[in-house]
Amino acid sequence: SAVSIVSGPSASCSLPTLAWALAAKIGQGAVPQKEWDEIVKAAAPVSDPLVHSVSTVLEGYGMATLEEGIEATDRRQKNALMFRFGVASGHAHADTLDYEVYAHGCRMSSDLGGREANPKYGKPNCLHTFVHNVVEVDEKNFNGGRAQNTTADGWMEAFKPFAGAQAVLGGAQAESVPQVSLYNRALMQVMCDPGNGRDVTPTGYVFDVFRVAGGSTHTWCFHGCISKKFTTNAGLQPATSDVAKKYLSRHLAGTAVEGTAPDQLEATWLLRRAEETLNEIPLKNAEKRILAELYDEAAPRKFTHVTLFGQPGAKVMSANFYSRDIRQYNFPLLYVRRDGPEGLASTFVSVVEPYAGEPFIAGKRQLRVEGAGAGAHQAVAVEVVTRYGQTDLLFGAEADG
Repeated sequence: SAVSIVSGPSASCSLPTLAWALAAKIGQGAVPQKEWDEIVKAAAPVSDPLVHSVSTVLEGYGMATLEEGIEATDRRQKNALMFRFGVASGHAHADTLDYEVYAHGCRMSSDLGGREANPKYGKPNCLHTFVHNVVEVDEKNFNGGRAQNTTADGWMEAFKPFAGAQAVLGGAQAESVPQVSLYNRALMQVMCDPGNGRDVTPTGYVFDVFRVAGGSTHTWCFHGCISKKFTTNAGLQPATSDVAKKYLSRHLAGTAVEGTAPDQLEATWLLRRAEETLNEIPLKNAEKRILAELYDEAAPRKFTHVTLFGQPGAKVMSANFYSRDIRQYNFPLLYVRRDGPEGLASTFVSVVEPYAGEPFIAGKRQLRVEGAGAGAHQAVAVEVVTRYGQTDLLFGAEADG
């Protein structure tokens, strides 16, 4: 039992987090009063780890989190990034190197969730690689290559929770795509304003560098929040090409569009508040469902904005993920596709800005790097200018390059 683990005052004092769990979640039960007093004393200085989460790595589970606003008790005053790199068994998704963004108390880009066994949870099937924020290779799921619900082998290469600019780096390989020789992602959560834990919300963005080598088709996949409105600068029109119609055929009928990426692709999702029925799907107020008792209709509207750099001429495609029953979703997923000869090498560089009201990034551009190289091994640099008077120079390069 949990009580036997901390038998005696000295043990309870040496394990304050466990003492907190006993005092806050389990209760005294049959623990003698003297020992219970020691447990309560040991637990007193411990903050609720469920509310005051710190940046951490769960190596066995295969997940890392980057947390900001740790001292705040109101979840609207927190920022977080979740990075999935591990190996799962049993029920699992082809989501290796996926990430989620949390800000303003809301999931601004999250795993869609769902089950292969039950289509009521959503279509396309949530097990697929392309419904996650990753890069898909040759239109194949990035998994163990055996059953559909097995993950690839992933690992973490670096975890640097520096104040104001936390970073994590991971890599992966998959039996399903043996032609892939490099599959690597580096993420950094950059803060512009840390907030004050009370009435000033932390403000930050995500810098993402995804490197892939191998195969002949690389599709960068991303989705923002559950949206009411979606806009891009890719000149999207109803899909007419065979490639787009085939690729988007598993999405909601009538929502497939395609266009061409400019040098700096921009896309924005507006978090849904309206309750309405579209395509015979009843849609709820997503922001209210997420925030529950903290929802404020007078609060500024919330957006997820992504910028993808340096893919001019690439095919842009979008269509809606949907669920008519349990989830009741209907919002667009974004895809940017590169085709080339076998051995294609790509570096996808992006910035994700979750904001409320008005954007806090005033300008951004990819910078030329002297001797940068090419393909999946190139060095990259981006300049981000914020409305806080902060200019960030962000670099991504391989350790040996």
